[in-house]
Amino acid sequence: MNTETERRRAPRYRLHQLVHLDMGREDFIPADGLNISTTGLACLTDLAQDVGSRMFTMFQLDPSSEESLVKCEGIVSRCDAKPNGEFEIGVEFTDILESDKRKIEEYLTQA
Repeated sequence: MNTETERRRAPRYRLHQLVHLDMGREDFIPADGLNISTTGLACLTDLAQDVGSRMFTMFQLDPSSEESLVKCEGIVSRCDAKPNGEFEIGVEFTDILESDKRKIEEYLTQA
């Protein structure tokens, strides 16, 4: 078992959606979602983010349904530079409504 797998508190599932990140700069940073769990998500972005920084995230689990919109706060748990110049960041959810957590749980049961 690798170290990264051991650190995870919940299983991850693929997520191929646009994720909007807000670092408190009043502008959303677009990111491509990679995977999601009930405790966090991973995504690719063009901008490096400081580990430990707080952010607001917003994404739709199903792009065809407004009801699948999830909004939550989290902290950057990792930021890894990729060879193509992008950055893979991990976001640990710290403040999420129960209704949004249920949306993620339902999405994961269908994955």
